[in-house]
This record gives sequence, structure tokens and C-alpha cells, in this order.
Amino acid sequence: MMKSFRLAPILLTLVCVGSVLWFVDISRSLALLRTVDIVSVVSLAAVAIGSRVLRSLKWNLLLRSQGIRISTWYAIRLNWTGSFLAFWTPAGLGSDAYRVMALRAQRRTPAVISTLVIERYFGLLSVGLFWVLTVPLTFRYLWTASPEITLLLSIVCGVCVLALSLLMVRSPYQRNNRGWRRHLTRLVDKLACYRNKRALLLVFFLLTIVELLSYIWINYLAAHAIGADVSLGFLVCAMPTVYLLLRLPISIHGLGFQEGALAYVLSVGGFNPAAGVAISLLQRLIEVVCFILPGALLAPWNAALSPDDGTNAMGKSHFSKV
Repeated sequence: MMKSFRLAPILLTLVCVGSVLWFVDISRSLALLRTVDIVSVVSLAAVAIGSRVLRSLKWNLLLRSQGIRISTWYAIRLNWTGSFLAFWTPAGLGSDAYRVMALRAQRRTPAVISTLVIERYFGLLSVGLFWVLTVPLTFRYLWTASPEITLLLSIVCGVCVLALSLLMVRSPYQRNNRGWRRHLTRLVDKLACYRNKRALLLVFFLLTIVELLSYIWINYLAAHAIGADVSLGFLVCAMPTVYLLLRLPISIHGLGFQEGALAYVLSVGGFNPAAGVAISLLQRLIEVVCFILPGALLAPWNAALSPDDGTNAMGKSHFSKV
């Protein structure tokens, strides 16, 4: 049973990749990629790096609100290395697991996990908000193309809003200090702390919106890099649908699923599905060069951090003193 569960992501990834290869003209996608110039690639990389730095700064804000103080540079390094591990797991869960393990020296694991829960909540909420705001413009196209996907996206948005509202409202729960329930109780306590930090959550939410807009801008740059005349307004309406779909842990790092989602959404808008696959492949190339490979190189350096005194092998601390 456990072995089948572990094989499920691999099988789903193969199904997603195989479906894209079957239904989309990959040769045309590769031909579009060959037309990309170096200036476009550099522009894409610059925006992608900026968005990843912003994500690190956001996460560090949450850590500091929980009394966990690390340097901005160390937070960036952990996010970069997490990108490498996220590549091998569905929905990027490897990045979350790595960041929890990397900060075990703080002995505040429930607090660290609470920051990752908030990070995912607000990421889903921002995408859901964009989808709700733009759905009047896209609902007719999506419903005509696939009522099932439209209903699924509506359910995901509803669950996200409900989960966030429950987080902000004080609700009684039975405390339990035995076994795994003790850790769950601590996590709930840490999440409850955010009810008194609405200003922080507002700032975090606004930064999350900026991060989401940067991702949409990346797709816009990638589309024009391959010569696809896709308007920014169309992507603002279409990309929240793609990002909501990618929140589902279907395949490893969204391989095949991301390409299929982009091809589907662009085809609904009247564009060739091969353009959607080309845009996704170009972004993956940027991701490998700028994040995954550097993250793999940074992993041994981060591992040199001592769990006891918060210093690396050279004796320099990565934890802030203030």
C-alpha cells in the first residue's frame, strides 16, 4: 500500500508528460524556443530572481514575527536550496520540508511550520482572489471548454477562504499533550498568534500580490520572447486558473501538468497550444539555470550550519543578533 502511494506521483507525472506529447505538437514548441534571443532570457532571469528574493523577504518577516531571527541572506539561501528539493516533490513540498529541517537549531519547529502554512494560505488566497476578480471575463470561455475544471476551481477558492477565516476566528479546540497531537496543539497555538498580527498579515498579503504579478509578468515576457502576441490583460485573467491548478499535487514539480495547463488556457483564448508548452519550457530552463542548479550547489554550504550554536564551519553566524 505504501509503495503504491510513493509510486503514484511518478505515474501521474508520466501520464501528464505523455498527454502533452500526444496532444501537442512538441516540434513546433521547440521551434518557437529556438527563436528566443539572449536579451529576453536575461530579462526573464532578472524578474524571476527578483520574485524569489521577494519570497525570501516575505518568509523572513513571518519568522521574525515568531521570534526566529535569521539574516536575509540566509533566508535567501534556504529558499534557493529549497528550489532544488522542490523539483523532486509534488506541489513543491520538498522546499517546505528542507526549510523546517534547516532551522531545527532554533528548536522552534512548530513556529517554523506555522510560517510555511501561512505562506501557502496566502499564496492560495491571492491566486483565488485574482481568479474571483477575473472570472466574469473568463467564466464563459472556461465553462464552455470544461465545466468540470471551472467547478473544481470554485471549490478550491471556497476552501481557501474558509480555511483562512477559521484561522482568524478564535475557535475552541481540545488540547492534547500526548504523541503527535502534542505537536499539532503547538502548531495550532502558533497559528493562533497571527490573529493579533493583522498589520503583518496585510503587508504579507500585499507582498504576495506583488509576487503573483511578477509571475504573470514572467509569463508575459516568455510569451513575447517566443513571438506569441499575448496581451498582459489576457494573462492577468488566464494565469490565476493555471496557478490554481498547479496547487494540486498532481505531478512531480508540475511536470507535464504545468505545460498542459498553459496549453489548455491559451487554446481557450484562441492561441496555439504549442505556444503554451514553449512558454512553460522556457520558464523551466530559467528555473534550472537560476535556481535548481545553484540550489544544489548551496545545499552542502547550508548543511555546514551547526544545529547547536547557529554557526557554520568558519564560525560565522547566520542568525541575526537583533
